[in-house]
Amino acid sequence: MCIICDDNYYLVGFSSLNAEISRKLQSLPDDVYIITSSSAIGIYFFISRHKPRNGIFFCTERGARLLNGVVNGRIFHLVDLLNYSIDKNFHSKKKGCYTISHEEKQLLHLFAINSSTSLKMRLFNVSYKKLKAMHLKIRKKLQCNNNVELFLKVRMMNILQK
Repeated sequence: MCIICDDNYYLVGFSSLNAEISRKLQSLPDDVYIITSSSAIGIYFFISRHKPRNGIFFCTERGARLLNGVVNGRIFHLVDLLNYSIDKNFHSKKKGCYTISHEEKQLLHLFAINSSTSLKMRLFNVSYKKLKAMHLKIRKKLQCNNNVELFLKVRMMNILQK
């Protein structure tokens, strides 16, 4: 189909250096998305702009964590693109399947609207340590290293709209 990249200079350089691989990628039945950004916000804007759901994704380690569970396509590390040989078959990383409980959705909603910690503690009737543990459990479940990644992943997955 087509190759879509967040950095046009990268795409031009890659196509000129690896013309054979570029032709092979263009002949694939799925769209190929190359995300060179390692910034969570850069990845979020790329996904928001193109709204890909299926395809083949080449991205950084952070991008793979953020896209896991958001897109239905196969996700590969960006280095795999550079080492790609014509005879090599694609092997995707294991996709995550997230089950978020009703309580976790409520906590994510309060997090998204920037509620105070004391309000969250009163609503859930828990101590600060328990609230922090619940928050870390959700971050671990969604494979997010920090609150920015958590916020952007929740937005990309549309968890709060379900």
